[in-house]
Amino acid sequence: MTYMYGLLHRGWQLLPHSLRRKAFNEISLRLAPRLDPAANCRNAPWIIVGALSASTGLGEAARLAVDALLAAGERVSSIDLTSALQHELSVPVRELARPQEGSGTILVFLNPPVSAMALRLIPERLLAGKHRIGCWVWEFEEAPSNWRAHAELFHKIVAPSRFAAAGIAKSIGQSVGLLPHPVAVSPIEIAQPGDRPFTVGIVGDVVAAADRKNALAAVQAFIHSGLKAGDARLVIHLHGQSPNAQPVQTLVDHARQSGFDIVISTGVRARSDTRLFYAGLDLYLSLHRAEGFGLTVAEAMLAGVPVVSTNWSATAEFVDHLVGYPVPYELVPSSGTVDDRRPHRWADPDIHAAAECIRAAFHDKAARQQRGRVARDRAEKLFSASEFMNWLQPNHD
Repeated sequence: MTYMYGLLHRGWQLLPHSLRRKAFNEISLRLAPRLDPAANCRNAPWIIVGALSASTGLGEAARLAVDALLAAGERVSSIDLTSALQHELSVPVRELARPQEGSGTILVFLNPPVSAMALRLIPERLLAGKHRIGCWVWEFEEAPSNWRAHAELFHKIVAPSRFAAAGIAKSIGQSVGLLPHPVAVSPIEIAQPGDRPFTVGIVGDVVAAADRKNALAAVQAFIHSGLKAGDARLVIHLHGQSPNAQPVQTLVDHARQSGFDIVISTGVRARSDTRLFYAGLDLYLSLHRAEGFGLTVAEAMLAGVPVVSTNWSATAEFVDHLVGYPVPYELVPSSGTVDDRRPHRWADPDIHAAAECIRAAFHDKAARQQRGRVARDRAEKLFSASEFMNWLQPNHD
């Protein structure tokens, strides 16, 4: 049996990627349990479903949802599908009570078509009578067209930003609720001035979203700022291990030879280490091309760090001149994504304008620190556990 499974698996891997994605989409839809229209009451207990042990954006969103519900005194349990979905187990999760049968609400923090497969993996006795909420995210102006059929498996679809909600709604043909990630529910160390050079930070992804996160442009902007060793330092962490990191590493090596102080690390960091990262910064830099939420930008703000951020997509909803330095951009055709090969648009941030923002933050310490204080206040308000619970109530639909 094992031998036969191995042959089937190898045969599957030999199929073109687009064909595999299409087949997986159709299979997951056919196997997913149909929606129970009678289970239309959103109430406790809450069950959080997702890849909770995975170092992914939606994995972190699921963990934050658990923390927010616990902070609000709600009854909450979780179903961790990390292993079932063949993700790496890289983040420890809370021990919670077992999910209970009967009424309640399930929040699935997985995008289609995986969200449909997740429903199939949940025992039928637990799924029966539950109100289903699909917690999805998308980074472009319109989600994939095949998401419409997946939306019919849920009573409600929500997204963490108005930008993402609009893109998903355009695809599925129905309203999408707003449910911002409760970033402020977890402790984070506040950035403090120290005996260090002016320090700028970047967190990028070189595995699934290297082009979209655009770490290379952020490094270029720092170099164009002209702030060399002794005056400033750039600290970079690239999430994951991939050949996609090589262009950034090559640029960093050349910059160091020209007198720039740049420190770079790669790999998967513990959640606590990631949150400590911001405490040593004076400025956070994100020249992303598109964001469905902007988790690292929100975390930097929560730590009291002003942000230089592309002024487009989800982050434009909470980053302005009071909390940071919005960077102008031009909308250009994007490269294709794994889930959707249709042409999209994304932002091409102005690297020279970003360099000017870095210089402005360096030269005006008082203004920079004022922005940091306002950033923290705003993040604490927008991304608190209480705000998460407010958005979760049915009257926000």
